[in-house]
Amino acid sequence: MLVEIALVATIVLVGVVAGNEIGTLVVIHPALDRVPYASGRPAAQAVVARFGRVMPVLMPITIAVTFVTALVLDGTPSVLLLLAGAALVAMLIVTFAGLMPLNTSQLGADETTPADEWYGWRARWLRLHAVRVVCDLAALVLVAVAAVVR
Repeated sequence: MLVEIALVATIVLVGVVAGNEIGTLVVIHPALDRVPYASGRPAAQAVVARFGRVMPVLMPITIAVTFVTALVLDGTPSVLLLLAGAALVAMLIVTFAGLMPLNTSQLGADETTPADEWYGWRARWLRLHAVRVVCDLAALVLVAVAAVVR
């Protein structure tokens, strides 16, 4: 029973992370980029700041639960969860190495920041975020397959 609970927790956590990342990629940030710069910049900053309080807790917990669940399983499901954990670690590397410095730049922007500079940061951020989404989706698929083959 404990193994099943761990597997369900992994599915839920990876699903929440992946769903959040997909939603920000295809809904939130494209909408924010259609708002005029004078109001879109502070709105995007508010979104980035809020995620900056939630995701640093959710991401490592999700990674830890994925690896712990891999350790309590055996065979193919365990290997799939280890691969899912590796995909999530790759997502975290992209976050720390690429996205967090851009978040710092974006959060430090103000009304004197030129729009072209802002949109340059945003374009780089969105490209890196798309890489992060691929990692999250890979993890979600691997976790789902692990649950099915179990």
